[in-house]
Amino acid sequence: ILDIDKKKYSKYIKNIINISTGEIYQNNKILDLKYKIKKFLEENGFLDSQIIIKTTIDEKNNKINIIFKIKTNRKYYVRKINFLGNNFTKDYILRNELLQIEGNPINIELIKKSKEKLYSLGYFDKVEIFFHKNYDSKNTLDVIYQVDEKNEGFVKSGLGIVEGGLLGFNTALQQNNFIGTGYDIDINFNKDFYHSFLQFFIMKNHILFKKINAGIKVFLNTINEDNNSFYNYINRNKGFFGILKFPINNDYTITNSIGFVQNNISNIEPELYLWNYLRHIGYKKYNKLYNNYSLDEFNINYSFLYSNLKNLDLLPEDGILSSLKTYFSVPWYSKNRNYKIYFNYSRYIPLNLQIFKNYLKDNPLVFLFKSNFGYGNGFLGGKYPFYKNFYLGGSNTIRGFQTNSIGPKAIYYSSKKYHCHDGKTICLSNNTVGGNFLFNINNELIIPILFFDNQYIEQIRSSIFLDIGNVIDTSWKDNYLFKLYKIPNFNIFSQIRSSIGLSFQFYTPFGEINISFAYPFKKYKTDKIQFFQFNFLKKW
Repeated sequence: ILDIDKKKYSKYIKNIINISTGEIYQNNKILDLKYKIKKFLEENGFLDSQIIIKTTIDEKNNKINIIFKIKTNRKYYVRKINFLGNNFTKDYILRNELLQIEGNPINIELIKKSKEKLYSLGYFDKVEIFFHKNYDSKNTLDVIYQVDEKNEGFVKSGLGIVEGGLLGFNTALQQNNFIGTGYDIDINFNKDFYHSFLQFFIMKNHILFKKINAGIKVFLNTINEDNNSFYNYINRNKGFFGILKFPINNDYTITNSIGFVQNNISNIEPELYLWNYLRHIGYKKYNKLYNNYSLDEFNINYSFLYSNLKNLDLLPEDGILSSLKTYFSVPWYSKNRNYKIYFNYSRYIPLNLQIFKNYLKDNPLVFLFKSNFGYGNGFLGGKYPFYKNFYLGGSNTIRGFQTNSIGPKAIYYSSKKYHCHDGKTICLSNNTVGGNFLFNINNELIIPILFFDNQYIEQIRSSIFLDIGNVIDTSWKDNYLFKLYKIPNFNIFSQIRSSIGLSFQFYTPFGEINISFAYPFKKYKTDKIQFFQFNFLKKW
């Protein structure tokens, strides 16, 4: 039986009370119905409703009669919505996220969703809601959102030893919510002996449908592989991308980008894999004089990111960081038709083992599992380009092997200048060319160094690791010349490299230091070994 003072809502509440005659009485279900009715009334402006549930027992028929007596009381309307604590962020940025409209009946559900949208901007550490009743004849109240702003802007420069033991320089300017306007800006410049990179990125949050972030990225990049461990060429590329970013919630983000990239390849050598690709897309013969090839692409990229790590600045102890990224070159623009898929997954698991609890106290052992998988290929008659190959080896992938030294090696046409001797038609070099399929798994047991003071334990970790992986070229096919000159097959998935060792990570005010000692217990003749590896990036 339903007894409500405002009959216009009885139809809706009867739909909520889905109890059938003859149904077994369940007290938990009755309490749940009371919560749902209360929520419905709060969504329609009734904040002070009273819901009384009475039961009478019919012992003769073994039945219980349930009476829902509802008094809605006053209906409240929102007069004003105010913000406190946004000393930096402009009011209109916050107001764009609101679902509750001033002048309408208050809807608690819309107010809570507005709070979630304010959180999703990424500008605040805390968002709280307060109500102020005005006690006027129109039953109005004011809604107040009190926010605690983050300080996320920085300018930093770095000079140090980066991947592969090279001296590198980095300068970055990053400011989320630039001068409180809702724009995120990132300017990044990197330079070392082989690479230079300049990027400008700007994004406006929640510009489309009050949910989707939109931005643009422009970049200039030079990759000089001359005299590097890779085969020799220079790639000067530049491009721009329009970006749409859709934050589903604080953990999930989907990003879509579309843009144009111009690759200018020069200073190349007569290498088999490289020239086969150039010939496939239309360059008929190797031009020693010109030696300059333009490879343009119109790209569509998608990425999915999930992260629930609690501490991104230092070393996390729990959580997941995972991403899936896909890259497609649009097939109708050129013959450069290809795609690339890259997946990575990192899981930090605290090991609260009783046997170590008294010894480790508040600093648990942490097991880290990392996996990376990548695959690229051509489609609709296209061929996968050499400059998008995956590489493996080094302190970020498989320790104990030189940076990017694992996998297929460059094969040159006959020339004494380019590694060939004794009149051979082709010859194998030590230069790595990478491959279109990669997998890499890292297992680490992270151990706190307890003899340091507590203030340093979170910034210094040691770990025992096991790294495995391989990179191959799935398009590789043996022919009579390869067999004649004993060129190894670079399409053997089972030739997995493995290493074990000990590493140390240091997060200091001056920068990040990574040191590892590794023993490659599974290796092959063409691999380059490096037992000790050290990386240091200095910041100021």
